[in-house]
Formats: sequence, structure tokens, C-alpha cells
Amino acid sequence: MNPTQQHRYHVLHKQHLTNLTLQGKRPATIDAYSRAVRRISAHFDRSLDILSPAQVGLVISMTQQARYQVFFLVLYSMGLRLSEALHLTIHDIDRHSRHPPQITKRL
Repeated sequence: MNPTQQHRYHVLHKQHLTNLTLQGKRPATIDAYSRAVRRISAHFDRSLDILSPAQVGLVISMTQQARYQVFFLVLYSMGLRLSEALHLTIHDIDRHSRHPPQITKRL
């Protein structure tokens, strides 16, 4: 990262840590989030707010649990804020459905 990008990263990272603290997250959770953001930023050598679509796809594909892959894909593709994504329901996705979809686990 060049100095301008590095400064922007530090400002955004500090804001992120402040928001997590204000949300009442535990110190261990804040530390885990912080390490994850630093690792991804270091891997791509840029701030997370300017990843290309291919880089976002790489992050999603490198995520090990399918439910998190789906979550990140929905978050990115719909341009949702974290709080908006966390409050999604089945009826937000399929308003005509009276029953939640049946999920079968494949081995």
C-alpha cells in the first residue's frame, strides 16, 4: 500500500475497532476481527474497501464453511450493510413462500 492507502486503512481500521467496542463486543472478539482484517489486507496489499470483484470472489472461495460463503456472497452481491444482512429473513428472499425452505445436508 502506498502512504495514502495506508493512512486510509488505519483510519478505517480504527473506526471499525471503535464500532465493535461500542457494540459491546468482547476483547477476544475484537482481536479476532482485527486479525482477520489485517490478514486479508496484507494478502491483497490494500484496504478492504477497494477490493476488486475477483479478489472478493477469492475471499469467498477461500472461506471454509459454506454458510459463511453464502453470507459473504449475499452481503457483497446485494451491497448490504452487516446489520441489514443479519436481519434478513426467509420472507425477505421469497415473499410468496409460507414455509421455510427444506435444507438437506449432503455428505
